[in-house]
Amino acid sequence: MNVLVLGHGGREHALVDALHRSDQVKHIFVLNGNPGMLKLAKPLFGSEDVAHIVSLCKKHHIEMVIPGGETYLTEGVADTLHEEGITCFGPKKNASLIESSKAYAKSIMETYQVPTGAYQVFHDYENAYAYVKTYKPPYVIKYDGLAFGKGVTIAKTLDEAKDVLYDLLVNHVYGQGKVIIEEFLEGEEYSMICMVHHETIVPLPLAKDHKPRYEKNKGPNTGGMGAYSPVDFVDEKTKAQSLEMMRKVALGMVKEGNPFTGFLYGGFILTKDGPKIIEFNCRLGDPEAEVILPKIKSDLVHSIKRVLDHETFEIDVFETYHLGFVMVSDGYPGTYLKKQPLEIKTEIEDEIYHMGTILEDGKLLTNGGRVLFIRGQGNTLEEARLHAYKKVSYIKADHLLYRHDIGKKQADLD
Repeated sequence: MNVLVLGHGGREHALVDALHRSDQVKHIFVLNGNPGMLKLAKPLFGSEDVAHIVSLCKKHHIEMVIPGGETYLTEGVADTLHEEGITCFGPKKNASLIESSKAYAKSIMETYQVPTGAYQVFHDYENAYAYVKTYKPPYVIKYDGLAFGKGVTIAKTLDEAKDVLYDLLVNHVYGQGKVIIEEFLEGEEYSMICMVHHETIVPLPLAKDHKPRYEKNKGPNTGGMGAYSPVDFVDEKTKAQSLEMMRKVALGMVKEGNPFTGFLYGGFILTKDGPKIIEFNCRLGDPEAEVILPKIKSDLVHSIKRVLDHETFEIDVFETYHLGFVMVSDGYPGTYLKKQPLEIKTEIEDEIYHMGTILEDGKLLTNGGRVLFIRGQGNTLEEARLHAYKKVSYIKADHLLYRHDIGKKQADLD
């Protein structure tokens, strides 16, 4: 079949790479894709609105669409494609609320008794600030909406919490919206992403993301500075508990009249009381997708078809460890340099996912805050880490920066 991937970042590049390994795909198309995808997929250009996406599907006889980012989903692309008889492996607009509204996600977890942190929802600055003053830091503050992976702050002081709340509820840095103030949970985080179709749920390999910008988990949260898979600190019992929590949410959404189809992402934290869910996304994580998808041995398209046919099965995976780190533009996640020259030696081109690049006059330039995902693999996590980091010498870009400690043990990061 012909398959269309929506998006142009590292997650979408990893999707294209996985689809390229499928024997059920005739042509892979990408909408406004990046230069790294061009060897594997046919680029389509133009508007990203739903009507244009539908017209492209009809013109190029596309039978399956896989949206990469959440914006397409919250704008209802799955609803319209479904009406047109085109398969979309992504949730309809109402089901995408699991990501676009943290308050909705919390209410689902509360209703169906899924362990999560205690929370309060606030609409105005004065009440929110009065609330945080009643207890000690750290304060977990979340914008109730889409914020491109940057809507969560762990404020370590009351003054920092005050500034964050003012930005969100007075300055509206991410737009008009509510905030969630929730209990700070201690433990190590990990991600479980499942392929879901209503009551059918099939887990993918676990991954560990690194959100803070700097070494030893310091600095502001980002869209993700690196990831690895599998996650050895999560044992089989905890994995089973995590899957059951994901199942409760999926079944709860069916009961609520918002059945989910697509990649359901659960952000977990392993506390002294067991696993709890911090947040949900309605699509593949980025950069988790860049280490999970290469680890999957099963045919991705065949697996999606089986899920849509309500089959439950186990994903076949490679036993190796996969790890990667993100090279970012100087200044990210704040104001960063743009359109800077970039050179990648051909020896490692196939081992890099492009996240924010562009071709202009035949020259490769940076085109975003997160620019490249450098990946490695090995029989151990340390072997995969070394395999990834040695590739830096093959990249010429003085303006790109990265964390040097992705994949290090939690004890070394604290």
